[in-house]
Amino acid sequence: MKDQKAYYLRIVFASLILVSVLGCATEPMVKMPESLPASVKTYKHFTVWAGNPGMKKTGVSVNKGDIYAILATGSMDYCMRGGCDYRDVRPEHGWPLVARIGEGNYFPALATGWGGNSLTATDSGDLYLGYRSGELYPSGDPKRPEWYRDDSGSFSVTVIVWANDDYQAIAGFLQQLKQKDPKNKAIADALAQAERISKYQLAAKEASKQIEETKKEIQTLKAEPSPPSREPQKAESPKAPVSAAKEQKPPPMPQASLEGGEKEKKIVQLEERLAKLTEQLAQLDGVKKEFEEEKKKTEALAKELEEKQKKEQDLIIRLKDGSKAPPVIVIASPAEGSTVEAKIVQLAGVAEDEKGLAKLEMFVNGKPLLERGGERGITKTKDGGPKRFDFKENIQLEAGENQITIRAVDGQGLISEKSLRVHYAERRKNIWAVVIGINRYPKVRPLKYAVDDARMFYSHLVDFSRIPCENV
Repeated sequence: MKDQKAYYLRIVFASLILVSVLGCATEPMVKMPESLPASVKTYKHFTVWAGNPGMKKTGVSVNKGDIYAILATGSMDYCMRGGCDYRDVRPEHGWPLVARIGEGNYFPALATGWGGNSLTATDSGDLYLGYRSGELYPSGDPKRPEWYRDDSGSFSVTVIVWANDDYQAIAGFLQQLKQKDPKNKAIADALAQAERISKYQLAAKEASKQIEETKKEIQTLKAEPSPPSREPQKAESPKAPVSAAKEQKPPPMPQASLEGGEKEKKIVQLEERLAKLTEQLAQLDGVKKEFEEEKKKTEALAKELEEKQKKEQDLIIRLKDGSKAPPVIVIASPAEGSTVEAKIVQLAGVAEDEKGLAKLEMFVNGKPLLERGGERGITKTKDGGPKRFDFKENIQLEAGENQITIRAVDGQGLISEKSLRVHYAERRKNIWAVVIGINRYPKVRPLKYAVDDARMFYSHLVDFSRIPCENV
């Protein structure tokens, strides 16, 4: 009996593990109708489980150019033990939920502040989803999977692949979903985006239609032969008066020149209309570009927030393991925001950590300059790395603004970064100038400001234009 009970327990446990690994959905937060409209190609409910690192197949495949929607709700707790603010991490924060198509790089699945949006597939392949609780490789897989083990909660995700890019039909379907679930933020956000793009599509379609009709009308008018011109009728000699009953109406005025003038006038009007419609379509294309720019800005903001979040989480998540404080970095020189004329400056400072330093990295304009770790600079002992490390390195600058970053890592993986900006103003050695100011000339009344003006101009050339003083 005990063996049989243990057997069933193992089956249940294995099933739970399988559910966690495969990411099978819990109760979906978006209720799809049984009968789908023609605008929906396929859909899938999927659950992203906390504590389950890595990118998971959703069961949805897309082709390059497909329009698909991601709608996500739920919450995760990154600090079950307390000690940090990440107790209610949601998909609409932008950085937590990540996606990938095929073997490409990961990208934020949602824009910051949005619980749902439609995207255009940039490649073909299976769609993967995952979440971020630390630094990721380009594939979306975590660099430190152990950081995920104490996370709890889940994201409920619905992926909809649309049949085409008809946003009017997309908005109509999302409106039906909203009517059934008016408080669902994911549906409301996706609907707001679809309605906005739908308005653009309708306006652009109508403008294009009117442009084609106007062009055809202009071509038709130009193709019609102009009526032959006729000589005006000559005035007849006076006749004997007739009775009022027999009085005839005056002959009609010649219409040839009038008809030709009306035709030219109509063509001019149509061409003016065509110009206005073309301008309107160009403005709509500008709106489309604004959508694309807004999307790029949103992606850039999400990336920026993601990097900021990474730095914060690198510190806070470590609290789960009882870490106390990250390394401390002090930069002695050069000064933040300073301007230098020398191409090479000395970067000097110190890094300290109570638990011992494991690695020290330096970057200039994003390029790695130096890595001190292991056998290179930082020597580990049986008690760990040194608690203090003094650095002094010569840095070669580029013309203009340079960003220098120091990153220190301790033995427990805690990371600290410190950055400063230095402006390199290259001296203009190939410029020479002669500045002359004379106040006194023979037989001329003395001047008051010529010498002072020359001195000021000299200072401007040397101090502002960065021309070497020996060249002036």
